[in-house]
Amino acid sequence: MLKKLLDHDIEMNDRKKTKEHLILELNEIRGQAAGLKKALSEAAEERARSQAVIDAIGDAVSIHDADFRILYQNRVAKDLLGAHEGEFCFKAYQGRDSVCEVCHTARVFEDGMIHKKEGKAAGVYTEITAAPLKDSTGKIVAAVEVTRDITFRKHSEARLRQSNERLRTVLDASPAAIIAMDSGGVVTLWNKSAERIFGWNEAEVAGRPCPLVPERKPARVRVLPGQGFRGLSIPSVEERRRRKDGSLVDVLISECPIYEAGGRAGGLLAVITDITDRKTAERELELAHEELKQIFDTAVDGKLVLDRQFNVVRVNDTFLNMFGMSRQDVLGRKCYETSFLAHAMCHTESCPASRILRGEERVDAECETHLRDGTKLIFAVKAIPFRNPCGELIGIVENLRDMSESRKMEEALQKAEKLESVGLLAGGIAHDFNNLLQGVFGYISMAKRSLNGNIEAGAMLEQAEKALGMSVNLTTQLLTFSRGGKPVTRRIKPGTIIENSAKFALSGARSKAKIVIDEDLWDIDADPGQIGQVIQNIVINANEATPDGGSVEISARNIEIGKGDLAKGSNPLLPDGGKFVLISIRDSGIGIPGQYLSRIFDPYFTTKQRGSGLGLSTSYSIVRNHGGAIEAASGPNGGSVFTVYLPASGRAEEEAHPASASKTGRKGKILVMDDEDILRDIVKEMVQSLGHIVEGAANGEEAIDRVNRATRSGDLFDVVILDLTVRGGMGGEETVRRIREIAPGTKAVLSSGYGEGPVISDYRSYGFAALLNKPYLIDTLKDTLDSLLQ
Repeated sequence: MLKKLLDHDIEMNDRKKTKEHLILELNEIRGQAAGLKKALSEAAEERARSQAVIDAIGDAVSIHDADFRILYQNRVAKDLLGAHEGEFCFKAYQGRDSVCEVCHTARVFEDGMIHKKEGKAAGVYTEITAAPLKDSTGKIVAAVEVTRDITFRKHSEARLRQSNERLRTVLDASPAAIIAMDSGGVVTLWNKSAERIFGWNEAEVAGRPCPLVPERKPARVRVLPGQGFRGLSIPSVEERRRRKDGSLVDVLISECPIYEAGGRAGGLLAVITDITDRKTAERELELAHEELKQIFDTAVDGKLVLDRQFNVVRVNDTFLNMFGMSRQDVLGRKCYETSFLAHAMCHTESCPASRILRGEERVDAECETHLRDGTKLIFAVKAIPFRNPCGELIGIVENLRDMSESRKMEEALQKAEKLESVGLLAGGIAHDFNNLLQGVFGYISMAKRSLNGNIEAGAMLEQAEKALGMSVNLTTQLLTFSRGGKPVTRRIKPGTIIENSAKFALSGARSKAKIVIDEDLWDIDADPGQIGQVIQNIVINANEATPDGGSVEISARNIEIGKGDLAKGSNPLLPDGGKFVLISIRDSGIGIPGQYLSRIFDPYFTTKQRGSGLGLSTSYSIVRNHGGAIEAASGPNGGSVFTVYLPASGRAEEEAHPASASKTGRKGKILVMDDEDILRDIVKEMVQSLGHIVEGAANGEEAIDRVNRATRSGDLFDVVILDLTVRGGMGGEETVRRIREIAPGTKAVLSSGYGEGPVISDYRSYGFAALLNKPYLIDTLKDTLDSLLQ
C-alpha cells in the first residue's frame, strides 16, 4: 500500500520532482525499513526475555499439540511432574489410554478459549491454566498448560496473575492502525486495524477528512496532531481519541511526513497502536501493587526482606508490632544486629538466610528469641529467595510466625495425654491391687470373728487391718488419678468445701491461712469429696513450702471468659467461653524452681523425701474430669500460686435425701460371681459365715446358668453379687441385665476394684440395688445384705 501511495504521488508530481528529491525519499523509506527492522529485533529480544521469564518462574509450563502430545516442558514441570516430552499427557499424568473425561486442554481446541481449573491434592492447592497457541493465521496449533501452587497466596496471586496476563496480552498482541492523509487531511489509507480500533471502515473514511477527534476537541474538529504536516517526525505520542460510537480510546501515535516534490510535506503517515489494554493493565497493576503492599503490611505473620548483605530493606507492620519496634529501629540494619533476632543460628551454617544464599530454595527453621522485657518467644521461620525478573537472587524473604501460644497449648495437651496414658496403667494396677486386698481384708475380718477372746491376736489383726487401710488410701488415689469414668457429681456450693478443706489441711501447721470467698460464689457440679481432696493437696503443698511458717492465701471468686479470650492468654485447656469459679491458693514460701515448674503435675514426680508424688497429679486429673483446668506459677522473688478453674453449675437445685438406717435382715440364698478363684472363695466364706446359703460362679455365663437352674427348681437366689469386670468373659453389666429378664425379683449387688466409672457412679440405672467397692470388710458386706434382705 505504501508503494502504491508513493507511485501515485510520483505520477502526480513527476514533472516537479528532481532526482535529488527521489533519492531523499528513498533514503526516508530505507530509514523506515531500518526502524521496522529494529522493531522486529526488539520484538525478538522481548520474546527471548519472555522465554527466560517462563524458564525462571516457579510455575510448571508445558505445551500440548492437538493430539495431546507433550511438546515442551519447562524445568519446574519436569521437576514436579517428571520429564514426559513426546508422551501423551493423559498417559503420562493419569495412566490412561484415552483423553480424560473432563479435559480443559481439549476444550481449548474445541472453542479456542482459555480454560482454568483448580484442584487440591495432598493438601496442596493448584491452578491449571490452558490457553490456545495460534499461528499467524489464527489457527490453534497447540495448547499451553501452566500449573501453579496457590496454597498460601491464592487470592492475591490470582489478581496479580490476571494483571500480568492482561499486560502480556497487550505486549504480545497489539496490532497497529496505519492511516495516511494528504496535505488537506483527507484519508488516503485506512487499514483493517484502524477499522477494528476506531469503528469506521475504509469505505466510510477514504477520500474524506480524518474522522479522529482528540479527547478535548469538539466533534467537528477532525485532525491528527499537525506537526507531521510541517515535516517534523514524532516517534510516539500518547493521546486519547474518540471512536465512531463516541467512546474514547487510549492510543500511541507515531507520525512522519510524506514529502512532495520540492521537499514540501504533502501528506502524513500515522502509525497508531491501541494501548487501552495496556493502560487498563497499568492501572490494575498499580492497584494490585497497592493491594499487595497492604497484604504485606497487614499479614498475620511478621515479614522481612533482606538484601544479599543481610540488610533489612523492608519490614511489615506485623513484625514491628511483634517486637514493639519502629521502622527506624530495623530498616537498613543487619538482621543479626537487631537484638530481637539474635539467636543461636546467627553466624552459623544453619542460619536460614545464609542457606538461601548458598542455593537452597526454601528453609524452614525454628528459633527462640526474647523481647526487651525478657519475654521468651518461639518462632517458626521460613526463608525463600527473592529474585529479579531475570531470575537473579537479589535477597531473601523471611516469614516469622509466633508459635509461643500454640507451643504452650501443645505442651498442655501432651501433658494431658501423658497423664491419661499413665492413668490407665495406674487404674489397672489399683484394680488388681484392690482385688488382692479384698482377699486379705476378708480373711482378717473372718479371723477377728473366730478369735474366741484372744485379745493379743485381736490387737495384731486390728493393726494389720489399719495398715491395709493405708494401702486402700493409696489405691484410692491411684483410682482417682486414673479417672476411668465420670465423678459422682451433684450441684454444690463450693465455698464451704473450700474453707473446711483448707482449715483441715492447715490444722496444727505453723502457716496461717487467709481465706477470702465471695459471698455470691456460683454453684458448681462436682464430687464434694474430690474437690475437697484437690484443695487439701494444694494447701498441704503450700504449707510444706513454708517450713518455718508463713501465709497461705485462699480466695474464690466468679469469672466469666468470653469467646476468643483464650487467644489472649487464658488456659488453653478451658472451653472457649463460659462461667467459672476461680480458686487461687498463694503461699509465701520458697517458690517452685523453673526446671520443675513444667513437671509438677506429672505422676510420681516429687522433690520431697517422703510422699508418693500423686497429690498434684491426682488434683490435676480431678479438675480436668470436672471440665476445668489447673495451672501453677512461681514468682521471681519466691512464693507460688495455684489457680483452679471449675465450670459453674448448669443443673437445677437438688434436694438431699437422708439415708435410712439399716436393719438386720433375714438369711437368704446368695450367688457370688468373680473370675478370681481366691476372691470368689473368700467372699463365699464371708457370706457363709454370716449364715447365708452361698454358691459361686466364675463368669456371667456360669452365673446365668445357675440362675436358670434355680428358677426351674423354684429355689431362687435372693441376692447376686456380680463383679463388674471379667477377663475374657461376660461381666456384671451384661449379666445383671440377663438375670433381670430371667428372675426379675432377684436383687443384684455391683462389686468392683475400680472406684468409679459410668456404671459405678450410676449403678441403679444399670439394674443394681447396691454397690460394694473392693476391698470391703465383712461388716460392710453384712450391712449390705441385711438391707437387701429386710
